[in-house]
Amino acid sequence: WMFFGFSFNQLMPAFVESLGTDEIGFGALMSAVGLGSAVGTVLVSSIQQYRHLGFTMLAGLLFGAVALVGFGIAVFYGTTRFAFEAAVVFAFLVGVFGSVYLITSMTVLQIQVPDVLRGRVMGIHIISFYLMPLGGLFMGVIASVYDDSLAVIAGAFVVLGITVIAMISQRDIRRIDGRNLSESGPNSDELTESAKA
Repeated sequence: WMFFGFSFNQLMPAFVESLGTDEIGFGALMSAVGLGSAVGTVLVSSIQQYRHLGFTMLAGLLFGAVALVGFGIAVFYGTTRFAFEAAVVFAFLVGVFGSVYLITSMTVLQIQVPDVLRGRVMGIHIISFYLMPLGGLFMGVIASVYDDSLAVIAGAFVVLGITVIAMISQRDIRRIDGRNLSESGPNSDELTESAKA
């Protein structure tokens, strides 16, 4: 997601030019992504112990990619009527679903990974955030050779393809139960004993 999807942020100045807007438009697009991320965080806080947490994680990734396709189509139509407004809406949705995916994926790691490996796995997971600038380079090359809207849509379809394959083939991921998070955590007696030690 960070490489093929959310790295679209790196090309935002090019999108602003294609949409025929200015600095205010740039701020609106970036703010839409940020506001969407905040909304997604609030939404996911109520479902972290949801029965279908694994499916929710994959659904967030799927709908985030669909929103990216919509954003790319809006950019493709450039200065036509309502193209900019549509781009703002889709940028907001990318923020919402991207946040849902990122937060639930961290929760899933906490549930599935053994305690002795959790630090290492979370470290590898955090490295994915540093792939965003590299993904921006990937999208920048496509945008320079073809078109900036095509770069976003191409990255979104890569995410879509991987997500659909995971949803079909990885039943264990779909069936991850968020209620196990509280069950797998240490109870109060364990915490007391740890404090005494």
